[in-house]
Amino acid sequence: MPEFRTGGGDAAWRQYLQRHIHLPATTQEAPNRFVATFIVSETGAIRQARLARSSGIAALDAEVVRAIRALPPFRPGQQNGVNVSVQLSFSMIICLQ
Repeated sequence: MPEFRTGGGDAAWRQYLQRHIHLPATTQEAPNRFVATFIVSETGAIRQARLARSSGIAALDAEVVRAIRALPPFRPGQQNGVNVSVQLSFSMIICLQ
């Protein structure tokens, strides 16, 4: 499986996203859940970031996709010693304050 370059497993890149998602001023004060997917290419670059399930707030959805695309490169996944592209999916709840 691909790894975040700083280590720390899935928790590290999720924390990175939480720190780098800048919430739009127009968002509601309620928890918003979304499901996102992206591909870590054989070079470790982030590709095809998209939402599989919208939060229901267009500005927040756009910001989440922007933050995913801004992730630093990962260590690519490998299969039989060869770098391969891997699709990752995750869900997250953002509590707006």
